[in-house]
Parts: sequence; structure tokens; C-alpha cells
Amino acid sequence: MRSSPGQVSTRVRMHLDVGGERLAVNQLGPDFALVESTANHLPGPANLSVTVDEALTVRPVFLPEGIQSGVVRIRLALS
Repeated sequence: MRSSPGQVSTRVRMHLDVGGERLAVNQLGPDFALVESTANHLPGPANLSVTVDEALTVRPVFLPEGIQSGVVRIRLALS
């Protein structure tokens, strides 16, 4: 990535780990995540990983509605 003097370029990567599967997160809101692809998962725990530049933060979350195949908006609750 290239930036001009005085500009900051930040690299952000997000994913959701659930049931042994890693789903890329495209957008994160206060109680939802938009994921790239989905598979069926029952309601339960998951881990949300956010990497900003090289700093990784992992938060436990709960999926109150689980995940249904074909649905990209996933409801999250902080654990």
C-alpha cells in the first residue's frame, strides 16, 4: 500500500471462527457481521478476530440465531 505524506493507510482484516470454519467478515456493526460465505451453524459461541495493521484482537461472541446457509448478515452478541 502506498500513502502520501500526511495520510495514513491502515490495513484491517476480520474473520469469524465458528465450528472449525473461518468466515471472512466484510463489515462489522454493533450487533452484526456481514460475512462472505456462510454454512449452517447452530446458535452458540464463536470468536471474532480483528487485525488492524499487525495488532490482533480476538473477542468471544455468541451467535443467538446461529448461521443459515445463504444468509450473509449474522447477528452477534458479545460474550
